[in-house]
Amino acid sequence: MNLYEVLGSLGLLVVTALFIYMAWTMKKMADEADE
Repeated sequence: MNLYEVLGSLGLLVVTALFIYMAWTMKKMADEADE
């Protein structure tokens, strides 16, 4: 496994985690706005 493959895998993980975090935050804010 070379450096570019490692960086690519890490980058993909970070992007996925950020996407999930953003979606979860939006849902949380929407739930709070309903109250």
